[in-house]
Amino acid sequence: MPGGIITRIFKTKLAVKIWLYMVLPTLAILLFIDVSLTIYFNKYSISRSINEAGTETFYVASSFSKTYTDILKRFVRKTSSTDFKTEFKKLLSCDQTNYTEVNNALQNIFTDYTEMNNLIESVLFARINENQTADLLFHSYNCRLNKESASQYGAFDLSRISGITVLSHMASPFLNQPEVIPIAIPLKYIAADNVVLIAENGKSADVILYLFLSTAEVNNYLKLYCNDRSQGTLYLVNSFGQNMSLPAGSSYIDTADSKEQSAALASAIAGDKTYFRSNNNHFYAEQIGSLDLYLVNIIPNEFFASTAHNINIALLWLAIISIFIITCLSFMISIFVTKPLKKLMGFVHDIEMNVYNGKADITSKDEIGQLSGSIDSMYNTIQRQILSIKEEEKEIYNTKMQLLSEQINPHFLYNALEFINMEVYNNHTENASGMISSLGDYLRISLAYGENQLLIAQEVEQAKAYINIMNFRFQHRIQVTAKIPEDLLHQKILKCIIQPLVENSLKHGFKVGISNGFLISPLIDISMTLDENYLTLSISDNGAGIDIDKATQIMLNKHAENSSDRHLGLNNIYERLTAFYGKVNIEFSSIPFFENKVILVLPAHFFRDERAS
Repeated sequence: MPGGIITRIFKTKLAVKIWLYMVLPTLAILLFIDVSLTIYFNKYSISRSINEAGTETFYVASSFSKTYTDILKRFVRKTSSTDFKTEFKKLLSCDQTNYTEVNNALQNIFTDYTEMNNLIESVLFARINENQTADLLFHSYNCRLNKESASQYGAFDLSRISGITVLSHMASPFLNQPEVIPIAIPLKYIAADNVVLIAENGKSADVILYLFLSTAEVNNYLKLYCNDRSQGTLYLVNSFGQNMSLPAGSSYIDTADSKEQSAALASAIAGDKTYFRSNNNHFYAEQIGSLDLYLVNIIPNEFFASTAHNINIALLWLAIISIFIITCLSFMISIFVTKPLKKLMGFVHDIEMNVYNGKADITSKDEIGQLSGSIDSMYNTIQRQILSIKEEEKEIYNTKMQLLSEQINPHFLYNALEFINMEVYNNHTENASGMISSLGDYLRISLAYGENQLLIAQEVEQAKAYINIMNFRFQHRIQVTAKIPEDLLHQKILKCIIQPLVENSLKHGFKVGISNGFLISPLIDISMTLDENYLTLSISDNGAGIDIDKATQIMLNKHAENSSDRHLGLNNIYERLTAFYGKVNIEFSSIPFFENKVILVLPAHFFRDERAS
């Protein structure tokens, strides 16, 4: 049902116009609103959101810095205790024989360290020997090492440790633990003062204490302290822009542009920039305290544009709903407007068919009613003018004859008009209307002032119009068929070529105007083909036949001047074709009352590339 309603609407041009006049301004207004809101959000809202995201990133960095500082303070308090120093000296003098005893004594210390903060996943002591490798590892019994041999760890990488150092995230050295972020603290015992100090670097340390922060807990911590409106992908990097906390598989890690991203971050950090854009992402970098550690917040540009996007979606739905409502209104308007208009169209059709009773039955006082009254007045005026038109018709036709004398046969036009006049006088309006229509088609094509060429379709139409006129005039049923490829109908050919040849078939093949009867059903066929080299135009009929020698002499202008015996325009056609196309060949073949042909062979290149404008 809805599909049928829409079809009825769009069958009416007025309804379509009403629909367009309502839809286009509505869409224009919605587009203006959309553009205005987009400009507003791009210039103001997004800018405000970017500033808010920067503020939030600074806040999260400050919070994490405080948490990190709190962990170190607790570490210092525990490490400076007497119990720790006692156990630390045992750790330094430990060997394989008393390893288990020393490790057992350290269990309470491990517990104290892991309870300093919920971010700490586990703790590990790596004792360093004179070869600067780890010979013994001490850890809580709650954890089991992936590798029991201390030498396989190599005390991790001592060259990377300088004071308290945060290392990049790694797989935990303990079984069944997630990825961790190591905090390496190099410790050195000063026997003279009985103190444990933080060494300058890993190579000068006696023991490396590793506090392993859970990567997952760190990332959850960063997200927890960030406002949802300003939260992107939060992670830690060093001054070289290298990832310190994001787990493997993240969309920002291990990608083709990760090196480029790290270089951009390092450049921003070196230039003390806290904000920059790259690859449709917004980057915020805030230093964690005084550490060589920075909090990075990556927010895609789409995040800031989400509000504008939602408004665009809302406006799109509003446009769809508006179009639906407008379509319904257009349908209702078309019912009340186009229905009476269709009645008026019916009245006009009745006038055309000469069956109008002289009174329209639309009585409304609106514009439609006024138009109905005007149709009545017009009909009466037409009736009064018909007699005057008939009297002026001959003068009009004579004027047209004078203007077109060089293009059409005066006798043909005169006889056609005379016949139309008789038909109108005898009230044979249908025949007169058909003949006038055909004559109009014929003259419309003939009056191509300034044009040397016509479309092949127009040439065929002119020939058919001519046959229609002759059929009306002599009450014949001469049939015309045209077998021309569709693409050739839109090519141009020298004008007034086909009609004179068709006229020759009527005059000489069927003796139209001389004989009123035919032995067989008269047929004229127009066909055309185009190959690589030639366009072939063939006019054939089943008339009395062609005297080929005589036709050839006439074509070459070697026949005696006898107008009653000449093939109409054959020499004229040949000369004009030769002058326009150059080399032209006209051939004849004749089997009387079966197939008589006039074949024109023209160069193909005139018809291959040119198309009607």
